[in-house]
Amino acid sequence: MFSLNVGKEEVFRKAEALRRAWEKDSTALNKKKLRVLKMLLTEKRIADEAGIEEWKWHILWLKLGQLESVQDPGEVNEVLLQAKVGKTLQIPTHSKYWLVEEECLFWMEQSLKSPLSYQGFERYMQVFQLLCDKYGIENPLKQDSEI
Repeated sequence: MFSLNVGKEEVFRKAEALRRAWEKDSTALNKKKLRVLKMLLTEKRIADEAGIEEWKWHILWLKLGQLESVQDPGEVNEVLLQAKVGKTLQIPTHSKYWLVEEECLFWMEQSLKSPLSYQGFERYMQVFQLLCDKYGIENPLKQDSEI
């Protein structure tokens, strides 16, 4: 059975530890990280829209890890990137801070709102396979002919 082992308490404990460390060492980089930290914890993200609490906290945990690892002040805001709908679908796959978990939730949400195009469906299945591979779980959607 697959499960995620990070919850709200762990996320807020880690966020608080990062906040304290960055406030103590008040560099330009850390000031940017503090601003992004606040945004991560307060602004609505894809996992909030999907309403899947377990994934929300897991993704925030991953985002905190990304934010902690940033060394270039120019990259700090990239941690906030996530897929979104505008005039076109915008998915930040170019960023090293892109998360397969968020994109998978994005496609799930899009498929519930309206039918996906063929390309959208193909991307959703590709991302779902990446997610299965990342967590070492068998893809239940894989056709027998693909095995």
